[in-house]
Amino acid sequence: MRVVRSMFGVVAATVLVGVLATPAQAQETRAEGSVLVFSNELTASTRFADPAGCTRLPVDAHLLTNLTDADIRVFGDPFCRTASLVVAPGTGAHIQTPMSSFSA
Repeated sequence: MRVVRSMFGVVAATVLVGVLATPAQAQETRAEGSVLVFSNELTASTRFADPAGCTRLPVDAHLLTNLTDADIRVFGDPFCRTASLVVAPGTGAHIQTPMSSFSA
């Protein structure tokens, strides 16, 4: 029984040290400015102010304009998991798929 307690103590101490030694997650970056998305002539454009993280685009999105101070990545899926296209500040891109997303 004493061996089991000692073993448990060693395992618990190892886990605690591992958790404390793990570096903190990097903070999510936030781009300053707006991402403007044009869908069609019948609907108002959508503006995403100071975007951060993965953002799903409207289903009918057609053009994306990067008015931020950072690169924006456009993905062909709604979860920002596939290959991406980098859109530099002050430029834009056509949106090719109806289930797209972008991240700052």
